[in-house]
Parts: sequence; C-alpha cells; structure tokens
Amino acid sequence: MNDGTVNMNTVAVDANIWTMTGTVKDSEKKNYRTRAVDVFSQDGRKVTGTFEYSPDDGKTWVKAWSDTSKKVSK
Repeated sequence: MNDGTVNMNTVAVDANIWTMTGTVKDSEKKNYRTRAVDVFSQDGRKVTGTFEYSPDDGKTWVKAWSDTSKKVSK
C-alpha cells in the first residue's frame, strides 16, 4: 500500500561509505530533510546504517532508525 510518501535523494559513495541526503514529503504534504549513512564492511558481508530526518530544515535532527545487516552463508 502506498500512503503518498515521496522520497528524493542524492547518493555519494566514498569507498565503503554511502551517504544519502534528500527530502521526503509525507502523506500530509509536510516536507522533511533526510540523511542516511551506510557503512559496508571491507569484505562486503555486513552493512551498518542510520537514518535521520529534520522537521526544521536541518536545524535539528531526529534519529528514525539504525540497523545492521549481515549476509548469511549457505
């Protein structure tokens, strides 16, 4: 189901660090600035990430989530 949320992001890659910055417009048409950073392990089997949003155009930031993903072997 789509609630009408729209994301627009730019991704910058520097070795094993991916940084995404952009905006999101929620289903109530409110705009937020967003930023996320994903750090990949050297072997590519693990990524740790955080996602934050700003309700006041970058003056303050709120952590929405953080996560760690690991590739599993067969």
